[in-house]
Amino acid sequence: MARVSLSWGKDRVMFADVLDSIDEWAGDEGLRAIIVFDEAQELVKARASTYCP
Repeated sequence: MARVSLSWGKDRVMFADVLDSIDEWAGDEGLRAIIVFDEAQELVKARASTYCP
C-alpha cells in the first residue's frame, strides 16, 4: 500500500495534481487507482481553518 503525505506550506502542490499524477501512473502500469479518504470530515476542517481565524 502506498501512502502520500501532503504539506500545507509555501511549496505545496495542488491536490488535483496529485490525483492526476496517480491516475497517470496507474494508467501507465495498466492499473486503476482506488483512493479512499478516511476521516474525510477532517479535510473540510482543514480547508475551513484557512478562511476562519
